Amino acid sequence: MHWWFQLFREYGDPIQYGPQHTPVTIDPYISTIAFGFTVPVISYLLILPGIKFKKVHSSMSFLFCMLVGATILISLYHPCWNKAEARIVSLYKACSTERLGANLLVRVGLHHVNITMDIHRMKEELPKALRKGLPYPILKVIEYISNDAFGWGKQYRHVGYYTSSALWTAVGFWVMSIVSLGFLPQYYSRTILSTGIVTVVGNASCFVY
Repeated sequence: MHWWFQLFREYGDPIQYGPQHTPVTIDPYISTIAFGFTVPVISYLLILPGIKFKKVHSSMSFLFCMLVGATILISLYHPCWNKAEARIVSLYKACSTERLGANLLVRVGLHHVNITMDIHRMKEELPKALRKGLPYPILKVIEYISNDAFGWGKQYRHVGYYTSSALWTAVGFWVMSIVSLGFLPQYYSRTILSTGIVTVVGNASCFVY
């Protein structure tokens, strides 16, 4: 029965199985940010019964500050600044005349673009093409965004740069508000107000540009 264990093997080597690719369902940056803000909030809620003075005011200030910081940092990495979706009928790979219907979703962030293609009719070769990035609609969107001749990619990069700079400045003011909340409460309102002003400026630069 030794031949049975050598069946389907090449030159006696062990059987090689291809990698099992799985789609990315969780953004690691956003997950890290959410975890980083969840831990101090839970810690604060655990010690909340031990606070004797100004419990309500302290809780509102701390939770509001955490919410502001989490919102700014998530907006820096989440592709939620611009979104477009369309129903398309297109070729999906080279050397093929067959067309397929799909929903093409493009989400633009400050640092990257997320392109999602939802195909209604799957075939054997289509998953391989998707893993290699071969579908024509995805490549066409990347071409339009990366080509400065159309102006879209250049404009998106400029908007992302200025908005990101403003939001990172807001993060700096937010850190100052955290420090002032713990050590200099009289300056907390000024620092958190500065955070809000810079955040509004960043949002305005994104939509006005």
